[in-house]
Amino acid sequence: TPSAEQIADALPQLQAELAAAQAQSVLFLGQIFEQPHHADIISGLCGNTPHFIIPHPARLLRQPQLKRNAWPELKKLKQILSG
Repeated sequence: TPSAEQIADALPQLQAELAAAQAQSVLFLGQIFEQPHHADIISGLCGNTPHFIIPHPARLLRQPQLKRNAWPELKKLKQILSG
């Protein structure tokens, strides 16, 4: 898990990549993004771009019961990308 300092150091690069990509939506993978105190950071990064958070795929394989909550998010993402 990255420290608060590591997250702060990575934010400018992430912002630049998101701006350059002009993504229709953003998918965040991993438990760190699921933590409530990161919600403001993620919202700030994404702005009006729709974003989704699901557990890391390896975690979904280890804990299949988590797939039930991830599936609707992936369906919403697909809908946005299908336009």
